Amino acid sequence: MFEKKHKNMPEYRYLGHYTTYCFHGGKKLIDIEKNNPAGFDELMKTHFCAMNLVPAESDYAGFGEKTFYCVRKNDEIIACCFVGNQQAYKQYKMCAYGGIYKVLSKFPTKLFQYPAFPKPSAMINHGVVSYLYVKDCDSKLCKKFLRSVAADTDFSLLIWGGFENNPLCAALDKMRAIQYGSRLYEVLWEEDAPAPCGVIGMEAALL
Repeated sequence: MFEKKHKNMPEYRYLGHYTTYCFHGGKKLIDIEKNNPAGFDELMKTHFCAMNLVPAESDYAGFGEKTFYCVRKNDEIIACCFVGNQQAYKQYKMCAYGGIYKVLSKFPTKLFQYPAFPKPSAMINHGVVSYLYVKDCDSKLCKKFLRSVAADTDFSLLIWGGFENNPLCAALDKMRAIQYGSRLYEVLWEEDAPAPCGVIGMEAALL
């Protein structure tokens, strides 16, 4: 419906698939630093600014109360992210389970590194991951880093999202996570507007 053109309406141009990952599997597997963002400004200039739709500032109120985590090697950041608490203004409530999920919700999924299923009618204690960076998109480092970060938080699950051309999606695909997909569209008022090029870095925290 969105892709069909309508008179006096903008064009909706389909860009691709966006995946949101809900994960936990908290266990300290690697030493991490907390709230020491030295060097992050340089990453903003050299890494994040090269991506499309990445927020230009990391201190937007929409991220919530944030904690910065990182791993360093020879004083260089090799993995980092913010984890934000948005629950003051954004809540998710688990209403009920149906079908196979009603059965799975009874299982101790945390033993298998998946998030625990929230109880019906409960508010979900979630944190949002933003500005995730892993040097060379190393999937093993990414997994160790995110599981160690999860172990340091009080959240039941963490949420991160990536567009289909974000190399870190391949690393998250190797983690045990609940995934759900969305279609990303560009809204165009001008027919000859160019499509975004390069990696799209839209943050799930701001959706």
